Amino acid sequence: NMTMNNAAGMALTASSVTNFYVNRFNLAIRENSASLMTATADAMHFVSMHGDAFVTNCLIENSHDDALNIKQGYWYKLADAEGGTTKSMTLARITSEVAQPNVGDKIAVYDEQTFASYNPTQGYYTIASVTKSGTGYVVTVNERMSNVSDWGVARVTFLSDTPNFVFANNIVRNKRNRGVLVQVPNATIENNAFINVGHGSIQAASAMDVYNEATLPQGLTIANNKFINNCYLKPEPLYGDISIFAISSNASVAPAETIHDITIENNYISHNGNASISMRGVGKDSIVKDNLFNDASTSQPSGDTFNCLVHLYNASDITLDGNYNNYTLDNGLSGIVLQGKTSESDINVLDN
Repeated sequence: NMTMNNAAGMALTASSVTNFYVNRFNLAIRENSASLMTATADAMHFVSMHGDAFVTNCLIENSHDDALNIKQGYWYKLADAEGGTTKSMTLARITSEVAQPNVGDKIAVYDEQTFASYNPTQGYYTIASVTKSGTGYVVTVNERMSNVSDWGVARVTFLSDTPNFVFANNIVRNKRNRGVLVQVPNATIENNAFINVGHGSIQAASAMDVYNEATLPQGLTIANNKFINNCYLKPEPLYGDISIFAISSNASVAPAETIHDITIENNYISHNGNASISMRGVGKDSIVKDNLFNDASTSQPSGDTFNCLVHLYNASDITLDGNYNNYTLDNGLSGIVLQGKTSESDINVLDN
């Protein structure tokens, strides 16, 4: 039950907090005010949260940057690796704000230029021991490290102790940058309204670029939301009102199935710019189901390529089922645009 009208910077921040609940927090223009902006940066910014992280029944309007950025941490540089019986990795910090590894933590290793996975079958290594070394750590792991001599320049991310993130029953409107930037796994975004969000409503991403933000947003559910008049601003590239992607250090798109288990279901998307939904480096048990598109992709600030409902780049095992498109405009709308290493056989299209 809090209302904030002005913040020089971020409005609400939280870091390393366990079980954090934000309910009926309104970041809003003061009534009868001539002000055009509330927060000059993120409305909310959460880092390294644990347990529950719930944002419910809030109004976030007129903020400059993200309505909410939630991240778990940053990439480590893999400075050295030794397989065999040693099974060790030397981790060097790229970003100062990085959590210390602990015994039992699960970590994953990826090539920093191709995002190719160097993980065992189960997708992670389990830390057996930790020794501090300068600005980094030497860790040993339980699992066998195969073909270490063939690994390229790599980075390491942590998969353990991520929060149970829910963003529900909120209104995000009239703002310049993104709505929600998700960088944690198993998140739920449901029953929200995103209106007039310039750079798109939802980004779920992992990037090895200058931001170095690490944790992959696997298992994301986006359901029962309304998206109206969003994703209409440059700079390029803008891909989708809902945009899910992983990119490497040289800005190449990750291989298919780097991000997986994505559900986008029963949403209403209307009068957005560019693609309605864009997925890059996504696949494996991911579904776009029962969504209603109404005169979507009305403008294309980054070009006609993305005048489409669904944009798929390096995608596989994606199902599009039961979606409906009502389109009264004459903008040459495409239903599905495939790019990169995506073929028609990778996509299962049912009853749209």
